[in-house]
Amino acid sequence: MADVTLPGTGSVVRSVTKSTKEAQVVILDLGGAGDESLLTSSLPVTGVNLAVTSAISGVVTVTTAGTAVQGSSIALTNGVYIRALSTNTNSGYVGNDGAGDVASTNGFELTPGTTILIQVDNLNKVWFDTAANGEKFCWLKA
Repeated sequence: MADVTLPGTGSVVRSVTKSTKEAQVVILDLGGAGDESLLTSSLPVTGVNLAVTSAISGVVTVTTAGTAVQGSSIALTNGVYIRALSTNTNSGYVGNDGAGDVASTNGFELTPGTTILIQVDNLNKVWFDTAANGEKFCWLKA
C-alpha cells in the first residue's frame, strides 16, 4: 500500500514490514523538522484497557417457556446488547418487572434475530423468557 496522507492532519499512513508481517502505521512528525517517530506498544496509552479479565459475551437459554431466567452476575460498564437468536421459533421477552421476573405481559419483545441495548450495570438485573422451550438469547457487553 502506498503512503496516504490523512486529510487535514498531515499524518501519513504507511505500510511497514516487521518480522515478515505487514502492518499499517501512522507516522507523526513530532519534531517539526521532518523527523518521524514510529509509535509502538512500549509507549503508555492512557484511558484504554484492552485486557479482557472476564466474559464479554455469552448465551442465556430459557429451558422452560413461561419460567423466566435471570442473567448471570456479569458487571457491565456501558450496558449490554441482547439478541434473540435467529434460530428461535418464537418471540422472547427481556426486562425486569421490579420483582425479579419478566413475561410476555411486561417484557420487551424480541422477535428472532432482533437486538436491543439495555443500560444496566449488571446482567443479573435482566430477566429472559420465551414462548417456546429451549429458546436462546446471546449477549455482548457494550
